[in-house]
Amino acid sequence: MQEALEIARRSGSRYGVGTALRALGRTQLAAGTPIDAIGTLQDAVTTFEEIRARYDTARVWLDLGAAAVGAGDRAAAAAHWDHARRRLVELHVPRWVERAETLIRGLGGV
Repeated sequence: MQEALEIARRSGSRYGVGTALRALGRTQLAAGTPIDAIGTLQDAVTTFEEIRARYDTARVWLDLGAAAVGAGDRAAAAAHWDHARRRLVELHVPRWVERAETLIRGLGGV
């Protein structure tokens, strides 16, 4: 993943950088390092927001919520998932709106 990130940076592809950061963050989360994943995924959000990749930003917010749960921060998870839900509503992506709502409900009362 790190190599893909470096290639994207060298090529100047901001979208490629965001995608590589998201993949790296998801890998860090799967490896059991949610704190590292949070930092990497926040960088992905920043990158996608800079290029106005709104759908991709929403998808990373879903990942950030999962990383927050892994780090034991349910309030942050709820906030990330709500950001994603609101963006996905704006973009008219009902499948992912439903997913975000399911994740939020799964937290119960935060």
